[in-house]
Amino acid sequence: MIPALLTVLLWSVSVVCATRAAQAFGGGVANRWRLVLAIVMLGIAVPLAGTLPHGQAWWWLLASGAVGLGLGDLAMYRGYELIGSRLIALLTQCLAAPIAGVLEWLWLGSYPGIGEILWGCLALVGVALALGPSIRLQAHGGALAVGVLMGVLSATGLAVAGVLTRSAGAAPDASGAVLHGFDGGLGAALVRNLGGAVAAFLGGWLLALRVPRPETTRVVRRRGRWWLLGTAICGPTLGVACYQWALIEAPAATVQAILALVPVVVMPLAMWSEGDRPRPLAWLGAGIAVAGAAGVAVCH
Repeated sequence: MIPALLTVLLWSVSVVCATRAAQAFGGGVANRWRLVLAIVMLGIAVPLAGTLPHGQAWWWLLASGAVGLGLGDLAMYRGYELIGSRLIALLTQCLAAPIAGVLEWLWLGSYPGIGEILWGCLALVGVALALGPSIRLQAHGGALAVGVLMGVLSATGLAVAGVLTRSAGAAPDASGAVLHGFDGGLGAALVRNLGGAVAAFLGGWLLALRVPRPETTRVVRRRGRWWLLGTAICGPTLGVACYQWALIEAPAATVQAILALVPVVVMPLAMWSEGDRPRPLAWLGAGIAVAGAAGVAVCH
């Protein structure tokens, strides 16, 4: 499960960068322009080291990007503004695994084994314990309910996108080959970002999800550009490429169980970036989550 573990590291950094970018420019603006940056970078990388999908796989990945990177992440970025990176990471990653498992069973007829289910449940319990109530919860006020809703929508988008991507991995391209390896992940990431950018721009305008930009200083916006670049590199560029690579080689529910480690890794990063200090019990939950994720990898 090396691709999934690489995704955990990259997405954890991306989450913190995305939160700062969303606070500087607004969630909708940050989400749209990090996708544009990712498309530019992947457009350079794919001809040099990637494999671009064809045929049915191309359309599955385009739809996956529209749902996950476009609409799902639109909700996620709004959540970053409201309740911060730690809680949104918790909701997105912990809810995405069971949703993906049900959808993959219904859509593809594929389901993880008993061992993977048990270890995956342990990982999710550990993450929930690690990211339970903190001193920041009381500070969110009325924004908490909306932020939780955004987290649920983000998790649903991630789960649906994962199942659509698995459908792409099972669909042969025009030459009869299937997607494989990191080179296939790069090409898949480019197509997904194209779909995500279209959905993000249309969703922001047509679905009335736009909100006023936060009032920030010129210094904050200048620093925000670097955070935006960081989340573009670690998220929709390298992060999504590794995520696609992982989904090509393993069921979506298994991958999502491993990705439940993202909010655990985000914990110390959020402490440094946002001053969000979890309770001591949270660190015990982190250890349980790591053990559960390791068990999933061994069973797989």
